[in-house]
Amino acid sequence: MTIDAVEHPLPETISDEDTVIIELSLEDIASIAGGPQVTNDGIMPPLLSD
Repeated sequence: MTIDAVEHPLPETISDEDTVIIELSLEDIASIAGGPQVTNDGIMPPLLSD
């Protein structure tokens, strides 16, 4: 399963100085939320990060 990258405007084109662009993958979101990691091998419990 492949996920194509979403095209974002370049940071220079964003006028709001307070804007921060953070690109997260589905795996990143799942790990932040503490949910199960969805991998090609199936669903694994969350991994503990240091």
